Amino acid sequence: EGLEQCRTLLRQKRYDEAFECYMKAWLAGSSQGRIGAENVGHVFSNAGDTEKAESLYKRIREKK
Repeated sequence: EGLEQCRTLLRQKRYDEAFECYMKAWLAGSSQGRIGAENVGHVFSNAGDTEKAESLYKRIREKK
């Protein structure tokens, strides 16, 4: 379950799964995982779902 799988999930608009995938990669040591997780948050923010975006950003800040 590498970053390529995360990118595929993101392309498929499977945002919750993509976020979990990126977080797992980041917690395993990949800085690209954090960037990917933030990008998923931005998708929700840009769509106007600031509540969902903030919940994802909070998990990133807390690294959970």
